[in-house]
Amino acid sequence: MSESEHSPAPWTCEMDGADYIIRDATGYQVAKGWHWGKDEHAANGHLIADAPTLLAQRDDLLAACVATRDWLLSFSVPPATTIREKEEVLATLRAAIAAARGA
Repeated sequence: MSESEHSPAPWTCEMDGADYIIRDATGYQVAKGWHWGKDEHAANGHLIADAPTLLAQRDDLLAACVATRDWLLSFSVPPATTIREKEEVLATLRAAIAAARGA
C-alpha cells in the first residue's frame, strides 16, 4: 500500500442525533458513526477527530527520540542499554506512524 495524505486537519466531531460526524478542515465529511447516547461512542468520535493531531505529535516525538539518541551517541561511551532501548522505541514509533499513514 502506498503512503497517502489524510484529509486536511484539524478535524472536528459533531453530534447529530444518534450519529457523530467527523469533518476535515474544509468541512468535508471524513467519517460517520453512531453513538446512541452513549458517552463511550461519543468519545470514539472525538478520538477519531483527533487522529491527525495525534499523528503529528508522534512525528514530533519520533524527532525528539532521534535527537536524544544522537546526543547519547555523541559521548565516547554511551550506555549500551540506553541506546538499545531508544532504538526499540524508534522502531515502534516508525512502525506506528507508517501504519497510520497506510504505508
